[in-house]
This record gives sequence, C-alpha cells and structure tokens, in this order.
Amino acid sequence: MANPETPQNAPSTSPQPFPDPIPDVIDFGTVNILAGAPGVGKTTLFGEWCARWRDGKSICGHATNRPTALYYLSTDRGGHSTNKILLRHQLLVNGWATYYNPLDDPTFDRKLMMNAAQALPTLRWCLSRFTPAIIPGAHLVIDPAAPLFVPGSQNDPRCVAALLWELHIIAREYQITIFVLAHFSKQLADASQRYMRPQDRISGSGAWSGFSDTQMFMVDPEPPAHPYHQVGWNPRHAAPETFKLLREGGVFVPYHSLEDVGVGKTRVPQTAYKIFVVIPDEGIKTSDLEVIVEGLLGISQATLYRHLKKLENLGVIERDHGFVKRVAIEQVVMVPDGESEDKPN
Repeated sequence: MANPETPQNAPSTSPQPFPDPIPDVIDFGTVNILAGAPGVGKTTLFGEWCARWRDGKSICGHATNRPTALYYLSTDRGGHSTNKILLRHQLLVNGWATYYNPLDDPTFDRKLMMNAAQALPTLRWCLSRFTPAIIPGAHLVIDPAAPLFVPGSQNDPRCVAALLWELHIIAREYQITIFVLAHFSKQLADASQRYMRPQDRISGSGAWSGFSDTQMFMVDPEPPAHPYHQVGWNPRHAAPETFKLLREGGVFVPYHSLEDVGVGKTRVPQTAYKIFVVIPDEGIKTSDLEVIVEGLLGISQATLYRHLKKLENLGVIERDHGFVKRVAIEQVVMVPDGESEDKPN
C-alpha cells in the first residue's frame, strides 16, 4: 500500500549526481541544522548565504556550488519579515527562488497548528504549495521546523527523530539538500551554566544533532571580550570550524582583530572596512557599489567616495575609469573609527 503522506507527483528516488553545496562541509542530499537564539540573525545570515550560493561565491572562506533552485519555507512570522531579507539580496527575482509561508495562505487550516498528529502531513502539504514544484538539485530551507512540524513535544527525542527521518526521506525523494533553522533554548547569563558546545543548546531534544548531518550555530556577541557574532559548523566527516562575524545592516562581515592576524597588516577604520568587504572579489562598477552600500549599509554617496579615497591611499583598492577592485584582501585589519590607520601594530 502506498504511503498516504507521499504526494503522487513526488520525484523519483533514482540517484542523480549534484555537487555538494560546500565541499567537505555540507554534502548534497543531507539534512542540516542552523541554530541560534531568536533574533540573533539566523535568517539574515542564511539569506546572505543563499545569495552566495546563487552567485557561486565563497561562504566563510569555503568554495560553494550553485543549486538548481531555492525553496524557502517560512513558518514563524508573516512574509513581510523574511521576504524583506530575500528581496534585499534579489533572491526572488527571475524565478530562481520560491517562497511560501502558511501564515500568508488563506487556504491553510490553522487548526493544524494544534494537532501534532498531523505535523508530518502538514509539512508535506506545505511543500506541495511551492509553485513551480520542487526540482532536483535544489536547496530547501525550513525556517523554523519546530514546533509546527514536530509530531509531538520537541523535548521528546522520538518526536524530533521522526521529523528528521521524514526530512531525510524527503531529501532523497526530491533529490535536494535541506537546511533547518532552529532556536536555542533560553540561556542562563552565567556562561559557566551553559552547554559548552553551541549545537547542544538547541531547544528540545539532543536528537536535533544526533539525527542531522552538519550542525551549524550562531551565537550573540558578548562584549567587551567578544564584540562579534560567532558562527560555526560541525560536519560529520571534517573538523569543526568557528568564524567571527560583525553584523553590518543586512550583511555579516569578517571580524579581524590584531590578535587574530598579527602584525604587518593594513589598519582600516571600521566604516571604510564595511565598504571594503562588500566589494566583490572580481571588482565592481562604482555606480553599482553606490546602490549596494546605500541599500545594505545606509552609506551616502559622498561618504562612500570619501572612504574609497582613503582605501585607495592605503593601497588596498584600485580605481580606474569608474571601476573599483580590492588588491590586498588578506592584508587588511579593521580598527575602530577614530583610531589612526597609520598607528603601528
């Protein structure tokens, strides 16, 4: 007898090769978790990562492979919130990405929210609402999966495992890679009373980590010692890594201190550094850069050109006939505005 929860138009389960989203970190066809406290910036970070996958750009210094499409299933707020992030990166342009939120769908039966027994069929129903339908080689983002799609308490390992099993089956059926955004549980102010590993702070059962592939985490800044977000991943078959990022408007930029990079680096004031890091590796027209820094960073044209001149004088960019390109990417360290970039380090 056919599984009644499997849609009739589900793709074949025959294998089809697609490249890994991040080789050695995230394998194709897997189920992966990105966890962090509510409001820490998970959706903002992942929206930027989706744009980097689309454009073939690196993520945290690792090469990426472009998926065939992106499907974003949002469940915790109305579309205005997540849509704003996706539109910032032009992800909903030209049909490459598709977005669905049951909260915005008048045909969605909201009583299902109160029926845990219908959690997995509800997930399948939401996937069927994507137009166009999910295609092989795509990324599916579920933001977040709990509590709507957990068939019971998210503190019950069997219920969490049932959801993750279903997601693994869906990944195989549709030949896609799945990313689940999840919330940390409430954390005590005393750091000594917290779990040492951030992936162990996911709200609910440890099955979130045990039954998923790569676990990723995002931790709030804790100034003055840690004035940056910590983002890390724990792959199954590679060494874990942690990265320091600063949130600048709608993007996250690498945080480098003198302790990180040592001596002999070019010191760039923070505002100029924000501009420096959003310049693509291949360079960009200054007219296009104007639009980017105004939209993402709120920096005016006059301020942009003042800091471009400073970056040019420091020798870390080149400008020629309306085009700007970085030339010393690995030699730059950020210092606070007002601290002289000429100060010895």
